Amino acid sequence: MKIEVEKNSLLNVDAESLVIGIFENIEDSKHLIDEIDAKLDGSINERIEIGDFKGKMGQISTIYTRKKIPAKRILLVGLGKKEDLDYERIRRVSGIVIKKIRDSEVKKFKIWLMGLEKTDLKVEEIARAITEGAILGNYKFYIHKTEKLDEIKLVEEFSVVYNDLIDEIKNGIRSGQIIAEATNFSKDLTNEPANIATPTYIAEQAKKMADELGIKCNIYGEKEIEEMKMGSFLSVARGSNEPCKLVVLDYNPNENLETIVLIGKGITFDTGGISIKPSMGMWEMKQDMAGAAAVIGALKAISQLKSPLHIVGITPLTENTPGGRDPNLPGDIVKSRKGKTIEILHTDAEGRLILIDVLDYANEFKPKVVVDIATLTGACAVALGIYASGLFTTDDDLANKLIEAGEETQERLWRLPLWKDHEKIMESKIADVRNINPNRKEGAGASNAAGFLKHFIGDYRWAHIDIAGTDLESKGKDYTPPGASGVGVRLIVQFLKNWGKKSG
Repeated sequence: MKIEVEKNSLLNVDAESLVIGIFENIEDSKHLIDEIDAKLDGSINERIEIGDFKGKMGQISTIYTRKKIPAKRILLVGLGKKEDLDYERIRRVSGIVIKKIRDSEVKKFKIWLMGLEKTDLKVEEIARAITEGAILGNYKFYIHKTEKLDEIKLVEEFSVVYNDLIDEIKNGIRSGQIIAEATNFSKDLTNEPANIATPTYIAEQAKKMADELGIKCNIYGEKEIEEMKMGSFLSVARGSNEPCKLVVLDYNPNENLETIVLIGKGITFDTGGISIKPSMGMWEMKQDMAGAAAVIGALKAISQLKSPLHIVGITPLTENTPGGRDPNLPGDIVKSRKGKTIEILHTDAEGRLILIDVLDYANEFKPKVVVDIATLTGACAVALGIYASGLFTTDDDLANKLIEAGEETQERLWRLPLWKDHEKIMESKIADVRNINPNRKEGAGASNAAGFLKHFIGDYRWAHIDIAGTDLESKGKDYTPPGASGVGVRLIVQFLKNWGKKSG
């Protein structure tokens, strides 16, 4: 999508549609209304007086200007109460607007910079929120459609207009566009079916992106992974006929910079293995690589935003199927890269098996912080639903920083327990650890999974994010269409942005 900045006065904007945000307390927007109404013979005030427009959040009302001003239409969009306006609400309003414009088959529009009446909001961040909401809300995944393509409507271009502060607006648009397009890139990877988005395909897409942006990218196959002694990862991979891959994206490799490692679970399709899943809903398991897609998308954004950190993204990629040459069997014992042995009691607890070898491999980069993100447990989805991802860490400061980034992006996190009990319960009688606690009555599946991972971390600060309930948007929201949600990209980028400010 093409996005422009235009310096102009309100009444001189020439557009097919000009979007103007109006607060629910009309007095808070009176200066805008009166300026336009002086040319439109009171059309806006009349609409307000008869109750056709009340400024409620997301309400839209169209006024045709009849050539009294250059803009052909004014779209009044409700911002709700002034005291409730924040960047998330601006994103939501922008997403609502883009869908309204798109459905009217208008390809271009302009939007007057909204929200300046709320003095605690920054111009740059307002412009970023407008941009993110528009690009994310305009997203559609349709590349496999061959029919009715003429019915697919997308907005091609919009402009943010204001009479001042153009540099701040440009900066906000640039960052918003980078982050939103990286999120949509992540969505594309996740929405692809498993017969296309194989480990090889995802590795190739990551390499193509990395080459375009100057990110160092290494892709390792089974032989190299075996040489790295990643026995736990390979125990899952050898259940599939699709070759596994390990992708390592290395941005800003400089020994003088703080290193943060991001790890994303990349199960490109999860049947459950020998412990096979029920067939109903199994098609959603193509999205079991959403963590990997989030990490790849985050690296795409981070490199363009020129983060002052050394960021390494690692994604182990494989299917979990029972049809390969040597699938895991319940009761098998395998050896991890760290040297610990794992009793595999359930082959559908495979995500943790591929993550643990990478958590140990992360030590090679001498990181200060490691964050892994994974669609790991149905238990987390049961606990938190679609409303928040689960956060597990014993580091209070790291937890607070991640939660703050989640609030800023509204990719919210909720911290769940990670106690020594959850590590202890994952110990095995015949191996070092087991991959599940078979006593279902004891519950705490999400925390137990995090406790299992903790057995394999190194000498670094660590957090685990479980996105099992938030990776898929089934119905669609204001700026998140149905399908892959792209969760994690904006969260990680904001976390690193905040961290980079501290480091820079």
